[in-house]
Amino acid sequence: MGLFQKLLQKTALSDVVQPNAQPRGLPSIDLAVQHHLRQRLSIVQQAQHFFYIDVVGTCNLRCPSCPVGNAPAVADKGLMSVEKFRQVLAKIRADYPDERLIAELYNWGDPSLHPELPALIRLTREFGMQSGLSSNLNVFPHMREVVKENPGYIRVSLSGYYNDVYQTTHRRGDINAVKAHLYQLRHLLDRYKSTTIVQVGFHVYRSNFPTDFLKMRELCDELQFLFDPVLASFMPAEKAVAAVDDKIAPADRSIIDNLVLSPKRWHELYEAEGIRLDDCQYRKDRTTINFDGTVSLCCAVYDADKIIADDFVSVPVEELRRRKYSQKFCESCMSRSMHQLFTGVPSEGAAKEAASVLGPLYDAFERENRMIGSLDYVVIDNRFRRVDDIYQAGMRALSRGGDDGVAEAEECFVLLTRQAPRFAEGFFQAARLAVRRGDIARGAELMSEAARLMPDHALYRREADQLCAALPIDSETTSASSRS
Repeated sequence: MGLFQKLLQKTALSDVVQPNAQPRGLPSIDLAVQHHLRQRLSIVQQAQHFFYIDVVGTCNLRCPSCPVGNAPAVADKGLMSVEKFRQVLAKIRADYPDERLIAELYNWGDPSLHPELPALIRLTREFGMQSGLSSNLNVFPHMREVVKENPGYIRVSLSGYYNDVYQTTHRRGDINAVKAHLYQLRHLLDRYKSTTIVQVGFHVYRSNFPTDFLKMRELCDELQFLFDPVLASFMPAEKAVAAVDDKIAPADRSIIDNLVLSPKRWHELYEAEGIRLDDCQYRKDRTTINFDGTVSLCCAVYDADKIIADDFVSVPVEELRRRKYSQKFCESCMSRSMHQLFTGVPSEGAAKEAASVLGPLYDAFERENRMIGSLDYVVIDNRFRRVDDIYQAGMRALSRGGDDGVAEAEECFVLLTRQAPRFAEGFFQAARLAVRRGDIARGAELMSEAARLMPDHALYRREADQLCAALPIDSETTSASSRS
């Protein structure tokens, strides 16, 4: 029995840390892995501005919920050249010289189809930006080279585990090819020690829950990929807006009926809850650039009349912003709450209605899913525990004194440094206990992290400076290197 398990027994921890009961009927997976992956992804995806750069102007599938599959006319096809991509990145960096930026190399197209995708990822890194990919993963001819380039994350879009379900919503696809590529991706990530996070975006329809949903969740658990489902939406924005007004083409009726919540129902729920955003992050903080260098109003629109610039490189950033905010379509979209749906604004009413449609198993999953990645929780023995409860348990053990109390307290605080990476006080207490053990280098590293998380905290900064000053030259260099 480990020290922490003893701590659970020796203190009145039933009052301090309340374990969550495993949701009835929901198969158990390694929650600690999922929790860690979502926290890592959240950190990787932090940025002040996002750019959707559709380096491939086409897709190999024809999904009925996507404009490539449901639009009357498919948009122009093509590939963005490496040189054009370089010009785009140079313009982005000139417009935002000091900001943290993310270049997501997709929109309606699938970047895996680009023959020079590894070079594009490499260029993104050279311009000081994080890169993200999204693929249906039916084909991925340059997967090995892409993994070697270590993009920040790869999002896999899918909607089933068996082909009879998957092929109705990912038309022209083959889930067996997808699963084979998921295994190959795991192999390559391990072989090249890549830090790329794989996020499996399972699109939830009435037709794929619960059997396909649970099977894909199980596969993600096996491969240690983040299982990150979302209720499927109907796009593009032009069609979603029309659907709110009950203007639905006969060819789209079956996919609308398969949605857990229709666009109109989302609008009604947002309205009933009084949820209203005065602006949309898609026009405020995101820019969408097509393969030919044209600029779309946002990543959710598809029609040619929503092109706001013929050449991103030649239009000043302020002019692009002005054109976004002068577009009349935004009023139509926002008045029907579609900007809130597409940007993921939560709705308690929608969560309850989804559970009523899909059943108690989905409700159990949602309750669990809300805790995965939350900064308020850590995972112990595959149960969620509150960060503050673990901290208080550590402080209680520390107050008891003695070797056992100190060891048990240190286990609590070390756990917080691993699973609550933004909880500065956990690093502070772990640092003091490391120093108490005589490990000055480790104490300096932990205390420096506490000071980095809270740079205005005078005590953290003072103790970090003192510990770093007490290090031998080579140890100090090592500590500084680990902090960076």
